Parts: sequence; C-alpha cells; structure tokens
Amino acid sequence: MADAPKKKEQSKFKLKSAPEIKVKTAEERLQELEAELHAESGAAHGLAPIAGQPGEGDKQAGAKPNAFNGAFSKIAVQRDLFQSHGTSRKMLLFWGLVVLSVVLSKLPGADIFFLPLNQFTTMVHEMGHALTAIATGGAVNGMTIVADGQGHGGLTHSMGGIEFLVIQAGYMGTTIFGCLLVYMSQFPKLSKGILIGIGSIIALATLFFMGPGLLSMQFLQVLFSMLWGLAMAAVLVYLGLKLKDANANIALLFLAIYTAMDSLRSIVVVLNASVSGAAAWSDAT
Repeated sequence: MADAPKKKEQSKFKLKSAPEIKVKTAEERLQELEAELHAESGAAHGLAPIAGQPGEGDKQAGAKPNAFNGAFSKIAVQRDLFQSHGTSRKMLLFWGLVVLSVVLSKLPGADIFFLPLNQFTTMVHEMGHALTAIATGGAVNGMTIVADGQGHGGLTHSMGGIEFLVIQAGYMGTTIFGCLLVYMSQFPKLSKGILIGIGSIIALATLFFMGPGLLSMQFLQVLFSMLWGLAMAAVLVYLGLKLKDANANIALLFLAIYTAMDSLRSIVVVLNASVSGAAAWSDAT
C-alpha cells in the first residue's frame, strides 16, 4: 500500500526579516547637533526653525538629550564665543580706531573728552604697581589716581616686595594690559563680559587699595580718587550689560588702543626725565 503523501508542516511562527539598522557617521551626528544648536539659538531670538532643522515636534519625538549631546553643544557654544573677525575686517577696525583716536586728540577741547580715558590709564598704571607689590611679597597701604599738585598723576603707597619690579610695573603694566585688550577685542562675543570684568576689578581695587587712605592726611585726594574709580567701574559694567556685541566690541577696542598708545606716550616721559631731569620724583626719574 502506497504511503500517504505527507503533509508539509508549517510553523505557526513566521520569521520576519531583520530591520536594517542605519549607523550614523560621526559627521552626520555633528551636523544634527549643529542644526539643533541653531534651532535653539533661533528660538531664543524669536526666530522660526530653518527648514531641514529639527523643531519642537522633532525634539519630543526624538531621543532624550544625553551626555554626548551636551558635550558637543558646549563645544559648539565655545567655538561661537571665540569666533574672531576676518583678517581684513580686523585690520580695518583696528587702524580705523587708531586714526580716529589720534584725530580726536588734536581737536579743541579734546582734554575734556579724554579725561575719563586718562583716568582709566592712570588706574591701570597704579594697579600695576599695587599688584606687583603684592605678587612679590609686599603690601599696599594706599593708592590715588588724581594729581597731587606736585607733578604726580597718581600714587601707590606700598611696603616690601621687589622695589626694582614694583617701580617699573606702572609703565610695563599699562603696556601689557593695553596689548592684551587689543588681542581680546578680536573676539566680539567676549567683549561684553570683558567690559563687565574690567569694571568689577576696578571697583574692588578702588575699595581695597584706596579705601584705607580715607583715614590719612590725603583724605580729599583719596576721596576724589575713589569717586573716579567707582564711576569708571559703574560705566564699564553698564556698557557690558546694555551694549550689543558689536558696539561693546568697538568700545573695548577703542579703550584698548588708547591704553596701548598711552604706553607709547610714556616712553617720551621717560626719555625727557632721563635727558633733562625732573623737579619731582616719579617712576620715570
């Protein structure tokens, strides 16, 4: 008897083909993160997301942010902060402000306009003495930034430290600080923070270096110095808080150029003191 044909047994479980898993390259992932960063920046300024970039719906449907996303976001933000001007724009802005400052200084009544800037450079000069005295083991007993009628534009009273370095730190400090500001001004996004930082440092120096002098015989000189110091600090902090990045950058660069050029003017003072001498003692003599 012939065998009955066997029925083919079929499993009730059907194997499904495995879905294809798309592995994103590092470059694609970086592009997505950059797109997200631009979308967040646009939303902060009231702008709609650009086509092709993820919006709020995409964020809700997508994966939750993780450490990988956060790390690359911080890198992107830092890169944006330290983005500098192009070379041609940088040079044009720098030399334009140099010429402008020279022209303004020759105009009638320029002394009144540049008086706050002169007080600023005097503050930087005296802080150079004070900080160097402290850095070399000394102490500061008092500081002024107004004329005393004896040929001094400002004075720093210190004890101890390396006198050879402390005396030179006024002119050298102005030079180094001016050049540092010129360098930092090429990063527009940092200008607001730098102005606030400079204002805060001047305020602290005014209170701690000038304050003790209120109990001395130079009360009026110290008082006017403190008023100048606190006023400069308030203006710098205000500019840092209120100005836009571009305007804050111009203000910072103008301040940097004037401070750096003051160091050049100091060379003339030193040469005159060396050749002809001076009636009053000063750093130059």
